[in-house]
Amino acid sequence: MFKKMTVQVVAAACVVAASALQPALAQTTSSVGSIVGIGAGWSADIFSLAVTNTVPNPAGCAYSDAYVMSSNDPGYNTMYAAVLTAYSTGSQIAVTVSNTLCTAGRPTIIGVSVYNS
Repeated sequence: MFKKMTVQVVAAACVVAASALQPALAQTTSSVGSIVGIGAGWSADIFSLAVTNTVPNPAGCAYSDAYVMSSNDPGYNTMYAAVLTAYSTGSQIAVTVSNTLCTAGRPTIIGVSVYNS
């Protein structure tokens, strides 16, 4: 009896822990599209990315005309390099955004995939 109850408690704890991680793992990926513009600055170390396809806005940010990423975000240098490479080679991209975060009022980039045209 004690063993069965312990297993049930451990199983319940795992379910609670998994649900607590859900917001940290929440993301939405756009369809594949082309880059039409890249912006940088405005008194902050950020870049914005405008694309041909609709920008998903799962976090309900104030604006959904572009994606934004800050140098404080993990992977900033790698993703900025991928975006610049995609733009300069005419490659298409899919952008993954946070379901919970906005940067400068726009969806926060958390991933970029580059595809050959």
